[in-house]
Amino acid sequence: GVLMNIKTNLLLAAVILGGFFAAQELRAEDEKPGYTKAECEVWNREKSFADSVENHDAKAFAAHLDVNAIFVNGDGSFSRGRDGVSKDWAAIIEGKNIIVRWSPDFVSISSDGKTAISRGPFWMENPAPDAKQKFRTGTFQSTWVKNRKGEWHVFIDGGTPGPVAATPEQVAALKQSLSPVCPQAEQ
Repeated sequence: GVLMNIKTNLLLAAVILGGFFAAQELRAEDEKPGYTKAECEVWNREKSFADSVENHDAKAFAAHLDVNAIFVNGDGSFSRGRDGVSKDWAAIIEGKNIIVRWSPDFVSISSDGKTAISRGPFWMENPAPDAKQKFRTGTFQSTWVKNRKGEWHVFIDGGTPGPVAATPEQVAALKQSLSPVCPQAEQ
């Protein structure tokens, strides 16, 4: 039934992601720096996705989501579908109770060019003046699919270890380490 399909889809996603992790290790050994033009398309799409949250633009956020998107939430629950994810992320996009920012630092595309993974750091800020823990950091992971029009949309997001406490200095250093543009390889 439905539960079996969910388990099968999650198992498939885990297998796919395992392959991407292996590809990431191989890329680290590759002496050619930077990304291909196609990988930069995904990198830029991820940046645009992050910008939609930073700019509190719910419509732009939703436009980045695949209609069948699955997001793994911090508590281990799931948000499903473009509308469900948009609804569950509304408060995050609004940015009043929690501020979330991220940026890619790794992208890899499948051999058929239809699926990609992006990973990188994220940071969260509790804007409450009396917040006991103001900052947290972690690693995001997004799986992207290319539609028939050639547009990339987030299909699966999440599934990485939860965020850890961070100092303002650690968050500032993290932000400084990020590339503002895709580091494209020379062709």
